[in-house]
Amino acid sequence: KDYVYDSVFDLMFIDDTVQDTDGKGEKLAERYQFNEWMKQSTQQRTFSVFTVTNAQAVVASGAKPVVKELGAVYAKKLTTTIMSDAQKAEWDSTGIATYREAAAFQLDEGRCLVDCKALLDQYITIPNPVWARVADMKAVPALVVVQWIGFLHQFHSAKLTAVVGAIMTTLGVSQTEAGAIANGVLVPLGAGNSMTAMNNVGALLVAAQMMASCSIGGLSMDNTRCRSIAAALMVQVGKFWPVLLGTYSAAYNTSAAPVFIRAKVRDVLNYQSTVTDPMLKIDITFPALRDSTTPAGQETSMQMSSRFGELGTSVY
Repeated sequence: KDYVYDSVFDLMFIDDTVQDTDGKGEKLAERYQFNEWMKQSTQQRTFSVFTVTNAQAVVASGAKPVVKELGAVYAKKLTTTIMSDAQKAEWDSTGIATYREAAAFQLDEGRCLVDCKALLDQYITIPNPVWARVADMKAVPALVVVQWIGFLHQFHSAKLTAVVGAIMTTLGVSQTEAGAIANGVLVPLGAGNSMTAMNNVGALLVAAQMMASCSIGGLSMDNTRCRSIAAALMVQVGKFWPVLLGTYSAAYNTSAAPVFIRAKVRDVLNYQSTVTDPMLKIDITFPALRDSTTPAGQETSMQMSSRFGELGTSVY
């Protein structure tokens, strides 16, 4: 009875990573239990996908989306525990395990047969979560302004003087104001941060609505001037929006762009690939089959030793 109790109690904990035997048999030795704990685990995963069959009607007239289920895709998730020698030594001395995990996905060859594999290369139409976020933030006008100024920058071969001149002519603003607007957009765009550029423009538009003063590109303006510039920007938004759609609709692979996007199932599931919003250059992540590794600095720590007694093992 005592032996059974002691053995069960022993199996509840792993005191260290090195002990070869404790007199109770190999499988109760700490090293054996540690090696078992470190073994790669495998989980079966099954996914279905849905395609919207009337995306154009949803965008054009607000029709209720009609969806069709496709699938299934059968896969395996392989999880590997990552632990450095220093972390093993920490476990030995403190009884605390600190580790990271790497998850990798592969098709389940025993279940994912011809139809399953063919489905991965089939195109489906899905709502675009990146665009949904922009719309929810009421940031569409700011996005269009950023895209317009980015277009001017490309059209004029990155010559800032020409870009400023085009903004002056289009909006009817001064050279100083046009330069500030250009800087408020082009500086963050140059750093690869389109969201900051949108925020800069959006702050000006919101300030105009709130009857407040505003600033952009280092230039501060009173509300009268803000409202005048914001009104001119909104006129340009209406003019440039059709141009923007015409430029990018093919890249979204659907006439219901950018609210919807059409992509292969493997890209939507993030199976060794992904979908990127063509306009914003932001990945659309549905991490169903996406490989991942816990970043350094975000390790999990867990009490593993019997020294913690009735506190047991736990993540903290």
